[in-house]
Amino acid sequence: MKKSLFFTLWLALAAVFLFTTSGKAAEADPTEIRIGCNAPLTGMFAGFGTGGAWGVKAAVEDINKLGGVSVKKLGKKLPVKLFTVDNESDPG
Repeated sequence: MKKSLFFTLWLALAAVFLFTTSGKAAEADPTEIRIGCNAPLTGMFAGFGTGGAWGVKAAVEDINKLGGVSVKKLGKKLPVKLFTVDNESDPG
């Protein structure tokens, strides 16, 4: 029983690996690096979140002024695009 379960799980894992890594990606080369920032901009902890979000935004601006992030695989630098989301100080 254990052997057949182990074999089935191993086979399923191998199939997932095969189908997700075969071939090239359908999408062309990326033009930007997207980064998300989840911060409490409103609510009880807004005082902490606004400063953190400001710092992340300033860092992204500085990185983009220097030409972006170097991606060795592509042989070029890509700009960073920041997405900031307000979690309203709700841990859920």
